[in-house]
Amino acid sequence: MSSMSSMSSMRHWDCVDDSHAPAPVVAPALPEFAGGLRLLHEGYGYGSKRFEQLQTDYFRARVLTTEAVFMRGLDAARFFYEGGHFARHGAMPASTTSLLQGSLSVQGLEGEAHRERKAMLVSLLDDDAWLLECFRRRWDQAARHWSMAQRIVLQQEIVPVLAEAAMDWAGVPVRSRDRGRPGELASMVQYSGTVGPVNWAARARRLRTEAWARSLIREARRSRDTRQTPLARLAHHRNRSGQLLSVDTAATELVNLLRPVVAVGRFIVYAALSLHRRARWRHAFEEGDEGDLMGFVDEVRRFYPFFPIIAGRAQNDLHWRGLALPKHSLVVLDLYATDHDPAVWPQPMRFRPQRFREAGDSLVVAQGLGEIETTHHCPGEGITRALMAESVRLLARDMRYEVPAQDLRVSLRRFPSGPKDGFIMSDIRLAA
Repeated sequence: MSSMSSMSSMRHWDCVDDSHAPAPVVAPALPEFAGGLRLLHEGYGYGSKRFEQLQTDYFRARVLTTEAVFMRGLDAARFFYEGGHFARHGAMPASTTSLLQGSLSVQGLEGEAHRERKAMLVSLLDDDAWLLECFRRRWDQAARHWSMAQRIVLQQEIVPVLAEAAMDWAGVPVRSRDRGRPGELASMVQYSGTVGPVNWAARARRLRTEAWARSLIREARRSRDTRQTPLARLAHHRNRSGQLLSVDTAATELVNLLRPVVAVGRFIVYAALSLHRRARWRHAFEEGDEGDLMGFVDEVRRFYPFFPIIAGRAQNDLHWRGLALPKHSLVVLDLYATDHDPAVWPQPMRFRPQRFREAGDSLVVAQGLGEIETTHHCPGEGITRALMAESVRLLARDMRYEVPAQDLRVSLRRFPSGPKDGFIMSDIRLAA
């Protein structure tokens, strides 16, 4: 069976149980030394370069001491996310998962345990209107300070705005906060693609944040807090057996509610960069034309680099497009390459929000794919899109500012990436 990109619309995956099946396809193997180091060095472009060189949607490469199958495309994304074929535990490096998830998070669960925990978390994220209100209020407070400053760096300034909004929304008492908390939450994302001492320091900060979260859970339980805030609901949640979550587990999930809100700041900076580079869209939104607003948001999520890859291990012997994947095989879905796959996205390197007017089943996979309630699809995708849309309104309609000379290049070799100078804004004025 062909493995060319033109076949990406085909859907064929199942467990290998047919003794009369044709001989399995062999994925192209790269004779690379230290493939894991190449991945770290080349960053987001590692997979895209090889998919195009080999003219295939999958290839084999060694990641440190383990051979992995790299895949791209919507067909591959559906295979990866749907059907419960892959377990996440132990698939990604501890240097990444320790910062982004923690050892007790829902991402490490499978089957019924995963579905039960995921349903609880999805229910906590239902009320995005209150989070947006918290975000607008914190943005307005910050913007008044920005207007008195000579210049600001948006990539830095957006962190406390989002962190405080997330804590307001979650119901974290003001007396339980400190000024270092936003930086701790941001460092979990900033250093998740690193190794060595800087990563160890960030992991130590995550442990400090989790200790703080444990104190919040204990306080909510002692006070018998019955409010319907995410913090209170998480503290008092009982599983189907009637048992409370352990304090450690509840604390981990609380951090994993707050940290992703702060991570949205990366997309907000990219939205600001897009408004600056493509003035026609800024003018349209400034005048209240929001016909393509969500298309603009989704194009930012598709076009710019966010998380580059996700990995899983096959839970059974699998068969996909004739490719045999024995149980425990390591499979890497290249999110960046999938969102830039020319078989799915015509002219993928052009920023075109209008493409979503008739996108069909072309879905952005920056945060996963499949039913949010039952798969490992990020439960915060809806909140991400809502926060981004609101930030576009605030930037285009409620503020005037200059973008002074600076380095706005986005390196694909740095994770997480962003404009090199962080998007400097000056002469900020608040609209009447």
